[in-house]
Amino acid sequence: MIYYLLLFALLASPALLQAQIPVGSDLSKIDYERPTEYVLGGLEVNGVEYLDKNVIIMLSGLEVGKRIKIPGDDISKAIILLWDQGLFDNISITASKFIGNSVFLNLNLRERPRLSKFSFTGIKKSGADDIRDKINLSRGDVVTDHLMIRTANIIKGHFAEKGYLNAEVTIDEKPDKTHDNFKELVIHIKKNKKVKIAHINIIGNTELSDEAVRGAMKETKQKGVFNPIEPLGPLVVDLTADVFTLRFKKFRDDFLNYWLDNYKMKMFKGSKFIESKYKDDLDLIIAKYNKKGYRDAHIISDSVYAIDKATIGIDIKIEEGYKYYFRNITWVGNTIYTAAFLNTVLGIKKGDVYNKELIETNIQFNPSGLDISSLYMDNGYLFFNAEPVEVYVDNDSIDM
Repeated sequence: MIYYLLLFALLASPALLQAQIPVGSDLSKIDYERPTEYVLGGLEVNGVEYLDKNVIIMLSGLEVGKRIKIPGDDISKAIILLWDQGLFDNISITASKFIGNSVFLNLNLRERPRLSKFSFTGIKKSGADDIRDKINLSRGDVVTDHLMIRTANIIKGHFAEKGYLNAEVTIDEKPDKTHDNFKELVIHIKKNKKVKIAHINIIGNTELSDEAVRGAMKETKQKGVFNPIEPLGPLVVDLTADVFTLRFKKFRDDFLNYWLDNYKMKMFKGSKFIESKYKDDLDLIIAKYNKKGYRDAHIISDSVYAIDKATIGIDIKIEEGYKYYFRNITWVGNTIYTAAFLNTVLGIKKGDVYNKELIETNIQFNPSGLDISSLYMDNGYLFFNAEPVEVYVDNDSIDM
């Protein structure tokens, strides 16, 4: 009986089990069916020059004095946590020694190279100076995959804002022969041709013309097609009628509109595509519909697609909804001025086309005339507030 107890004690002894794990072995590669639990007696970080060793230990998740299993999840998790930092080319954890039931570990690391300098090819010096400020690279930055991808994306975005949607960026790494573990980056840029908007197709519109919808967009314009002959016939008819009816102001306006539509707009307005401004222009389309009384108008879908390497097309599908009108406008909380007087200042009558922007402008700030807010504040009511609320919608009419 005593013999079997001694044999069991020897088999359970940490000193005997630790002999199965050679000192200096890579613990992440050991695969035993029965892991052994140890107390982490110490942790040494090797192979780092620029990083704080205490921070590395904290990032590993390993704590001196805590129990860990070898092999086990503690070692593999520590390696994964350190890999996720993107700071190292190589990571291994080895056992340096065993004392009783304690194990002492080494974190063996190889830092990624750092940036010594960078340069550009394919662009002029003035263009390179603009990009330097945006990519914000500095000597000593760790050269990681993330840094390379981020730099390339920033440069592509920079040229996309200028209409070069197909710009190509590649980055080469060269070892710096004067400094160990430092690299030079050579950033190759090929702008390619500036991309133009060949056409903007408007789908689903009946109340506003294609030109009216396109005209609502401030920055997104299709490539101008100079064809002044096509609208010349209607222009001649309009100008002749203006002369015979002595409407000389209308004659001037008709000719001016013809010039703006067929010469100035199509000859001088750029057609480059900038995504952020395009999104703003979609909002301007809806704003134009809202001004015309279509408060429910919205864009169902839009798509931007390549036609060839130099041009793109845009399709915008609109649902206009119904046209609404103001009906009854009532005032609540007014004691200084009568409702009739406030309606006069507001300048909106029953039956006028519904225009949310107009009612807000005439309440808060009207640059071309008197508004409700100025009326009260000029009279000393500095904390005045008026909030327009739709209280009832009946078919095509709205009560405020």
